[in-house]
Amino acid sequence: MTMIELVAALALFVVILGILTAVMDTATNLWSGSRSQGREQVAAENIADLIADDLYQAVTDPIPPTNGISAIYNTFVFQNIPSNTVQSAPVILLAFPRAASPRTLDPDHDPTTRLALDAVFYTTYANALFRVAIPVHTRANRSDSLGEWFESYAPAAANVSYHDEALIPAGNNTPDLSITVLAERAIPTFIAYFPTQSYGDQLHTNTLPNMLDLSLHLFNAEDWNTYQSIISDTAAAANLKRAHLGTLISRRITLPQAGGSRLP
Repeated sequence: MTMIELVAALALFVVILGILTAVMDTATNLWSGSRSQGREQVAAENIADLIADDLYQAVTDPIPPTNGISAIYNTFVFQNIPSNTVQSAPVILLAFPRAASPRTLDPDHDPTTRLALDAVFYTTYANALFRVAIPVHTRANRSDSLGEWFESYAPAAANVSYHDEALIPAGNNTPDLSITVLAERAIPTFIAYFPTQSYGDQLHTNTLPNMLDLSLHLFNAEDWNTYQSIISDTAAAANLKRAHLGTLISRRITLPQAGGSRLP
């Protein structure tokens, strides 16, 4: 072979190798992105199932207390926080009392004791979604209402130090409540439906809704950084790009206690 033929063959080999490398790189990126999206999809569905399970067990008590106070305290709370809001403290997104879960242990008594009720709070802080469960000690002769003790637990559920500690691996050492990080990069949205009206911003009431629509948007680290960089961009291209970042699932949860079916 002449020198020209060798050079031509080497150049052709380099071109083919470059094409194969580009194809392999694209395939690897697609596979990695698909695997990451699959993990987010599973995580989002598990979170939606957990919220649905909590809501199926939700209880309420609109009866005023017997200690002479006429006020009726709230036992169902939700609010939506704009995604571009900087949160310096935990915010309670969804809260209600529920029948005690077997997952909740009594911190003050026998660990095998199952309590009657849990105060459940879903909170957001540092772009993460949390679930806070506080066991409730009930007495047959207590004069305060369900709403009174439920509202009294809200400051603990929104405690900054508890959330900071939960973000540290194996850092949940809070003795009087259970706090779990459900997702580190999440944008949850709720819409509550009552017989005569729906609420999409915030609501504090002493009754349970008939239905709750949940939208959960989860991101991996790369998509989250991209989302944050264009969150204030109102251009059509930015809106289209935001819609394709992360993993979005929606779920309609019907509360049986409201007289509806468990089916959507």
